[in-house]
Parts: sequence; structure tokens; C-alpha cells
Amino acid sequence: MSGELPAEATYAAGQRLRATVACFLAYFVMSGMLAPIGILLPPLAEHLSLAIEDVAPLFSWLTLGILAGSALSLVVFDLRGPRSWLMIVYAAIAAALIALRAVDALWMLRGSLGVVGIACGIGLAAAASTITALYRDDHRASMLVITDSSFSIAGICISSLAVALVAAELHWSSVYVAVALIALVVVALSLSVPEAPAPDAAGTSAGAPWPLPVWLCIVALFLYTLGQYSLLWWLPSHLETGLGATREDAGRVVARFWTGMLVAQLFVAWW
Repeated sequence: MSGELPAEATYAAGQRLRATVACFLAYFVMSGMLAPIGILLPPLAEHLSLAIEDVAPLFSWLTLGILAGSALSLVVFDLRGPRSWLMIVYAAIAAALIALRAVDALWMLRGSLGVVGIACGIGLAAAASTITALYRDDHRASMLVITDSSFSIAGICISSLAVALVAAELHWSSVYVAVALIALVVVALSLSVPEAPAPDAAGTSAGAPWPLPVWLCIVALFLYTLGQYSLLWWLPSHLETGLGATREDAGRVVARFWTGMLVAQLFVAWW
């Protein structure tokens, strides 16, 4: 393979755009699964006739699945390329979420959330790998930063939609049907483009161990994400029970959080 990135050189502009949108939507799906959990916990608890503290651990299947998928992403790309995995895992996400809506049982809830978590863990790695292959050094970092904007846009849109659907007294998982549709769009876009070649690895030390600062950054990112979503899961219920806010107002607070994140991420991408 030559020293340049063949994907950027050979992809037609439309193909690169579709591949980039698919990668951004992959991040959208991940956030779309996590952002509305705090909003959905009360109606889910009512639906299952359980206390909120008994229902919340069910979503550990999602978060543990994400962790497992992230670990699997270290090896699965030796079997298939990122584009193939985008198609496989987002088709699995769509099927799992539709099954979640169709079958009202705890075993389906646990299984579907676990499948979605594993698929999201692999899917985000595939999206990052694809963007890395599609863009040269002078654009790559900015494009990877902008993926976080898609993450925040999903937080705004999906949490707001969740508030509206819960207020309309629809099934608690109705908002995840919208996430399933986005996952199908990722599959369709991935089908329409060729596999992006891996970026050239010249100048890197194959098999070299990661230095301590890299591991510290990974741990810090994990703790940041854990703290962020622990807050978002707890906050809506606390606003309702502790401060007397309506369910709709509690959901809007979550949307404002994501709006602030979006503004900050756009600033960082520009900077």
C-alpha cells in the first residue's frame, strides 16, 4: 500500500459523504440509546410494576454490552472490514430494538439491550476506523472531534422525542423505534459505498505496547463517561420525586445538558 490514504484519493465525493454520514449516525445511535434512559425509567417502572431502583439495573446489560463490544473491536476487524461490521451490527441493533417493542418480557429487555450494547461498542470502533481511513492528517482530527457533535445532537433530539412520546402515553420503548430506523439508515448508507482501505501504518511500531499516558487517558475517558451517564440516569427521577418537576420538564433539563455539550464541541472543533 502506498503512503497516501487511498480512500480519500479514490472515493468519489458522494461516496465519501455517504460513508461519513453513516459514521456520524453510528455515534447518533449510541447516544440515542443512552440519552433517554433517565426519562424512560419512570414509565418503564410503571409498565413493569416495579420500583425505579429495581428497573435501573436492567440497563446495565446495555452498558456492559458496550464494554464487551469495545473489547471485541480489538480483534473483529481481522475478520471483516469496518464497512462490513457497520452493516452487520446496525442491522442487529435495528432487529433487537424492534423485538424490544414487539415482545414485552424481561428476558427480551435484557437480551435486546445486551445485543445493542455489544453492537454499539463494535460499531463506534468501525465508524472511527472508517473516518480515519477516509481523511488525511489535516482533516482527520477535526472529523473525529465533530463525531461528538453528532453524539450531542442525538442527545437533544432523542431525549426531546422521548419526552413527547412519554407525555403521549405511548409504550415506554417507542423512542427506541426511532433509533432503530436510524440504525437501518446506517446499514443502507454502508451498503452504498465500498470498503475503505486501512490507512498507511508507516512510521508506527507494530505490536509496541501502549505507554502509561495512553492507558491513563482510557481510564479517564471511562470514568468521565460513567459519571456523565450516571448523572443523566439519576437526574430526571430526582427532579420528579425530589423537586416536584413534571416528567416533561425533567426531560427538557436533559435536552439542555446536551445542547450545552453541542455548543462546546462545535467550539472545540472550530478551535
